[in-house]
Amino acid sequence: MNLGGDKEDATCRKSLVDQARTGLDRIVVEMPEFEGCEPFSPDAYNRISSLILAGLYDCIEEISELSSEIGFNYNLALIFFKNFQVSVCQHYFEEYERVLGFIDPTTETPVGRRIGLRSPRSLPGRIHRKIRAIRWARRRASQVTDIPSVSYVGNTTFTWTDLGIELRKRGVDLIPDSPTDARIIRDVSEQKQCLSRWIERVHGELARWFDQAPENLRPFNRHALEKCINLPEMSVSSLASADLLVTGSLSDSRARLAATRARSNGIPVLMICHGAHHLIFDEPYYALTEGILADAKMAYGDIEKQRAVGTLGGAVDLMGRPVRFFSRTDPLVERFRANGPVLPVRSLRGSRVLYIATNCSAYRYGPFRDVHPATYMQWQMKLLTWLEEQTGKRPLVRLHPKRRTHRYDPPNFKMMDGDLGKVFEQADVYAIDYPTTTLAYVNATNKPVLFFDPGMRRLQSGALELIRGRCHYARVDMLHPEEGFERMKLEFGRRCEHTFNPVFSEAPTTEDEVVAVADAVCTLLDRSGSETI
Repeated sequence: MNLGGDKEDATCRKSLVDQARTGLDRIVVEMPEFEGCEPFSPDAYNRISSLILAGLYDCIEEISELSSEIGFNYNLALIFFKNFQVSVCQHYFEEYERVLGFIDPTTETPVGRRIGLRSPRSLPGRIHRKIRAIRWARRRASQVTDIPSVSYVGNTTFTWTDLGIELRKRGVDLIPDSPTDARIIRDVSEQKQCLSRWIERVHGELARWFDQAPENLRPFNRHALEKCINLPEMSVSSLASADLLVTGSLSDSRARLAATRARSNGIPVLMICHGAHHLIFDEPYYALTEGILADAKMAYGDIEKQRAVGTLGGAVDLMGRPVRFFSRTDPLVERFRANGPVLPVRSLRGSRVLYIATNCSAYRYGPFRDVHPATYMQWQMKLLTWLEEQTGKRPLVRLHPKRRTHRYDPPNFKMMDGDLGKVFEQADVYAIDYPTTTLAYVNATNKPVLFFDPGMRRLQSGALELIRGRCHYARVDMLHPEEGFERMKLEFGRRCEHTFNPVFSEAPTTEDEVVAVADAVCTLLDRSGSETI
């Protein structure tokens, strides 16, 4: 299969970009116009980033029409999709704040340290893998086969070494995808001109939105454009002899290039999804980052249940064909899983609440991911004050372990670092305002969860329904949350059940995560990897 220039490629390329654009258009019509957005609200940032994203879709198509030889393999706008969207959004978010006079009331503080979340591999998991390995060795001993080769690239939630050991026991070699020195990107100067025109259009339109002359906005200049394109890293990979490519997140440009090269050589791609509830979001950014490049995905949860509630949608790959899904369970979900029903909450009085936050101080982009970190902190202070009023106790605070600075840490609250399990034990109730992987972890417990939805993420309707079945849920206006707090109080006394994790975080089987991935690899290699043996 050649994705570089045939007629089938051109048809699929246009179809998929059109599909992504249709998804964005469907969502944009639900947003208020920029002029109607409250300044510096999530809606305002969503509108700005939607304009940038729509132009990037146009740019992908414009580049694809430069030459029949570009295809998916050499399209800079597609390969570096994340780099461009994140960098251009960050630049114009900052320009928006500068020209409209946003004042950051916080003072600079030292850079925060990263705090690990994951526990070491459990002894039961290692024993289970050993038993599986013995069974596979017995099966392989009775067969005479050649040894398939699987390449890998990117990062995973486990070590590639563990997967390599598991696959080797089954007669499969796992090798790194090693680049050579040969450059493969074609028509680079022409593509950069297309990208420059896209940024010029964005610049002019946003100047009009901000009621500014274009020269009053600092441009996203050629130097910034060059930084988005890591050409020295983009080289031919050693995929010719591989039977399968396994990747981590396909938002990484190195993995994206490897995936497009693999598909052009007829090699299937299995993407290992990150996040303990990967498929709950209905956001246009996902379509061309991780949505289409792989033809198989290793996701969390029960795929058939997700299909039944409609959250898989029309999942198709680079060639417009249905994506094949495999399931696994996040090890921390297994660790925190509690027996028994969800505990009721009729009042917060006397409860110890743990508030678990996200990070808005790193990369800023969208749609549905951003406000200024100072705005987020001001919302946090209002939430924490309300929680203290309701409980009579000072809330505990767990901030994102990857935050780049302490500048936006809510002051005068106890920061709960260290082992996540020990932190969880200290709380009676959990409060969340952004559905990171910790949503799955707290939902695995039987303690009450308060989910405040300030509109920073867009959830699939089926996922939202199941979240509301497990959590006490209230939609809030981040800038004016008082009505949202009252709505949350009306949630108290309602019965909650374990509706979310059995669909989005827990696989139907209980096997170890590495074993589940190895089973998927063997199935894709047609080696009966998913059989019970």
